Amino acid sequence: MSRREGLVHLHDAWCLSAPDAINLLENVSLFPLRPQLQAALYRALALVPGIRSEGRARILGGRSGIALGARDTGGAVEDEIVIDPLSGLVLGFRTVSLGPRADGLPLGAVRGQIVVVERRITHTARPR
Repeated sequence: MSRREGLVHLHDAWCLSAPDAINLLENVSLFPLRPQLQAALYRALALVPGIRSEGRARILGGRSGIALGARDTGGAVEDEIVIDPLSGLVLGFRTVSLGPRADGLPLGAVRGQIVVVERRITHTARPR
């Protein structure tokens, strides 16, 4: 397996590296997608080498879902996307520490989070 600009060469094909695949899904998941397309994206993500299921994860606000993660190339952190197992919607994103750091964060500490609070499609602007 060799690397080139965020791509991994595997079985005579170039594909996204695991961290780049997680980042791509983070961006795409902010748009309204049909359930069939969303399911296809998750199936494709499962085929990317280095994507790991981290089991149940709780995000800010108390909701929990299934975390899919990918370690960065340095191995210091893991970027995770947390998905509601019933609806398939993205609940949020986390960055988790994989080892003790100089700033004192312990192994497994959540270093950063983005939580999806509300998602809706509307034809009118929200009042300010």
